[in-house]
Amino acid sequence: MFLRKLTVIVLPLAGLAAVLHLRAWLVSLGFWGEAAAGLLCGVCLALLPRAAGARRRRYMPFARQLLVPAVLLLALIVTQSMAIRGVHTPLPASLAAPDTAMLAAESALAGALLVTGLGG
Repeated sequence: MFLRKLTVIVLPLAGLAAVLHLRAWLVSLGFWGEAAAGLLCGVCLALLPRAAGARRRRYMPFARQLLVPAVLLLALIVTQSMAIRGVHTPLPASLAAPDTAMLAAESALAGALLVTGLGG
């Protein structure tokens, strides 16, 4: 039982380590590579409570409501991509051209919210 729990907890952490190891390659792909790195980090982090044995019904009964901010964050990321490509967007200049750390944080939060909202 302990070995099973240990394996289940180590796998998301190993996935997170792999994403962080491959982050340099993902960043070289440009805007969407940085967004994918953040999204994968968020997915790995969101799997940790479930891997530790917490079930959604016990620790977060209204998890489906997290899909709304996740969709809004994904829409913000797409709008930022359009602003970088030169398309006029209604975003302020501070949101239209994010630095890589902000984009990674937005993507990680969107990934964690999506997994928590959709997971069961």
